[in-house]
Amino acid sequence: MMLSPAGRLIAFPHLKVAEIGFRYPFADDILFRGNNKMLDCVNVVLDSKIINILLFDRWVNGRKPYLRSMVLFAAVPQISQFCSTSMYRQFFDKIFGSVKFFFSHSQHITDSLVKSLDPYQHYDNMQVFSLINCTIDLSQFLTVLKAFPRLIRIVCSVPICSGVFVGKNTKETFSSIKSILGDFRPRVAYWMISDPKKLPIDQIMELIILVAGACPNLRGINFGLRVEERVLDIYTKLCRSIQLAQHHDIVPTIKSFTLSYEMSKPSINITRTKNISF
Repeated sequence: MMLSPAGRLIAFPHLKVAEIGFRYPFADDILFRGNNKMLDCVNVVLDSKIINILLFDRWVNGRKPYLRSMVLFAAVPQISQFCSTSMYRQFFDKIFGSVKFFFSHSQHITDSLVKSLDPYQHYDNMQVFSLINCTIDLSQFLTVLKAFPRLIRIVCSVPICSGVFVGKNTKETFSSIKSILGDFRPRVAYWMISDPKKLPIDQIMELIILVAGACPNLRGINFGLRVEERVLDIYTKLCRSIQLAQHHDIVPTIKSFTLSYEMSKPSINITRTKNISF
């Protein structure tokens, strides 16, 4: 039996992956105790108990330097009743200080997460940020890009134009995007569109152009299964827009789009006229 310096039981000193498909079953932080240098991945349902353990218990006395991945599910509807914006901000500040890969399977977690991001706080570790089957608007999308300056891959829906972007044409929208990003150049190279069925094809095509213009390193757009015909329509419209130079002022470095399939999943690849280094 192993004990911590404070005399507390260390039950899982060699734990690398904590995957819990239901609510956290223990009364305290015993699952996370004494494995700071081992724990690599946490997959957990987010509820009041786990929030309090991760925020206020002994785990947060120091970061988990080897924790690379976190997957969060929501205990609906309880989660919307106990977490304030400040609690979320503290929680995600602790998590994002360590993890490289983050996955949210909850719209409420996604909304609260984006609201809690401090525009002046950046997290350099994050490489993959996945908001699976969650709706996100363009302002939220840009907030995420700025919060994680070393982000390589993002998974989310096609961002919806709302708020300050409502009623603007493509050029006006892109001008607003440039104003928000300022001198910041996102490193994102791959974008997985989690649900390309919710918006009209023309709107998806326009937003792909806007994101490609805002992210000069973007070179691959991936889609899920069972959307081949829809992706083919999007690809055809993108090629036509480039051939007609409709958006040359937004994406001047894009030379062409190509359609490919990897493991039966369609992808639109971007070829640019010059290489843009990370």
